[in-house]
Amino acid sequence: MRRNAGAVTVIGGADGPTSVFLLGKRKEPLRIWQRLAGFRRERMRKKAMAGIKADPHTMEELATYITEKYGALRLSEKSRRYQSARKSARVGLIQRFAPELAGPPMEEVPDLRDEASVKEYLKRVEEQLKRAEAVPEEAFPIDFRMYHIRCGEESDLFLEMEMVHSCIGIQSSGDRKRILEVEKDIFLFYGVSEADIADKTERYLTLAGVMTVTK
Repeated sequence: MRRNAGAVTVIGGADGPTSVFLLGKRKEPLRIWQRLAGFRRERMRKKAMAGIKADPHTMEELATYITEKYGALRLSEKSRRYQSARKSARVGLIQRFAPELAGPPMEEVPDLRDEASVKEYLKRVEEQLKRAEAVPEEAFPIDFRMYHIRCGEESDLFLEMEMVHSCIGIQSSGDRKRILEVEKDIFLFYGVSEADIADKTERYLTLAGVMTVTK
């Protein structure tokens, strides 16, 4: 359920080495910079992972933390943004934790060279999503909350929290640098346990990923 936090942008300057690569064949710089970007991200990821210490908090503690530190406001369950986010989150959770409720899994991958095959695949994906949306609440209950944090005059962060399955999602817009600061602080406070670190759980890998995201 996590949205903007995963985007990583690598910007190359016009320094000496860059200029040399740009003067080469068109395809070569892409291969070189892909490798360099990969090395850079891997170094950052390892550095972030090495600095992560066990200090976990519960979802309820996180809700209290963002309310006290950032003045986060909990959105009304009647608001359009809340309803839209909850619907999307619930479909995603069903697909992740109870995919059988939405019908048989779609394991085959379409032939991307065949337009008809791709269209048919997308049609079945849409049908599966509709089946997931139609799953009765009692068959898959969730406890979904959404908080609004003002990160600046024109910067907003919306934190989605699903309490039953302990999932966090983020929507944001505005000053990317400031938003990233708040985002990283949120995930650092939520933290990880010794078991998360030892087993490299999704919670641990998510924190490591967030810590390596740059503006």
